[in-house]
Amino acid sequence: MLMNNIGDKVIEIIAKTLVGIAIVIVVTLTISLNACFNPADVNAIEVIFNKNGIDYNLTMLIEKYKPIVVDEGRIYVFKYIYRTSIDRDLEFGVTVYLEKLCRNAPCIEGYNEEEPVRDVIAIRLESLEQCLLNSTTNVGECPVKSIINLAFLELIKRLTDEGILMGLDIKDIYAIMDGITSNYFTAGWNNRLLYNEELDKWLPYAELVNRGLVKGVLLKGYSCSYKLPREVIDEIKALEPTLIIEKQTETITEITPSVITPQPPPSITSISITTSSPQPPPSITSISITQVTPSVTKQTETQITQVQQLDGVAVGIAISIGIIVALAIYISWGYLSKT
Repeated sequence: MLMNNIGDKVIEIIAKTLVGIAIVIVVTLTISLNACFNPADVNAIEVIFNKNGIDYNLTMLIEKYKPIVVDEGRIYVFKYIYRTSIDRDLEFGVTVYLEKLCRNAPCIEGYNEEEPVRDVIAIRLESLEQCLLNSTTNVGECPVKSIINLAFLELIKRLTDEGILMGLDIKDIYAIMDGITSNYFTAGWNNRLLYNEELDKWLPYAELVNRGLVKGVLLKGYSCSYKLPREVIDEIKALEPTLIIEKQTETITEITPSVITPQPPPSITSISITTSSPQPPPSITSISITQVTPSVTKQTETQITQVQQLDGVAVGIAISIGIIVALAIYISWGYLSKT
């Protein structure tokens, strides 16, 4: 009898271990399916423009830049060149997408959807160049982070001037740039910037979640909010740019970054946030930097297979399957031990 009890305990421990392993494996595999090329690359910047009063005009975006249509009415991609010198062009892919927010954080299916829901515009700038940091190989060396930051600054100023981004004033723009220069990684699901009304700052999503300022979920490792199909990336690289901006040398001295603070490790935290009524934005005419007229090349809009969005239900189903498999093993072992 004693030996049987010991055997049952051993089998129970093994089964629990298998349950844990199954969950880890299934979650890891599920998240990897939503991973994308360099989701938190130092050469990428991603911002969700969720501050009250900021709006968007996707019709104007389509008319001006003839982007690739990834998801009609929600996700568009176009090619942008930032000209740093007469013989140096940096190529970027710009993804403009709508992020569904529940109160003031990205919606997670089955988690925070009971909150008020609204669509806000988000922009991701990503280098299209093959490069290595401090390269000693035949692959080109990556542009310095400050140049990537300037490319994003000029981009959002241009989109504001053209009426694609609405409600942004010069103070908002430099507050966003302060958040970018204060954080080394500012792209991907965990690291993209959001505005927090309580702190009146633009901070990484992971930091807001870890500090209990928004209700959200973080992913282990690096993952994108959206996975662009491989054919979109290839097509963008092959296309002519529909936006060219020359470097404004006087811009770099106008940005004063805050002190960089280390991010705590990812965790899951939730809290309710109360948003205030929208305030009328100041005029954008206060921007004093000379703008460059974009060089636009016409191209045919292309409808691409709809992007794969993070799916909380799929993760839950996958975990459930893993648990069921482990329990089946446990029951089988229990039956065999008694026979």
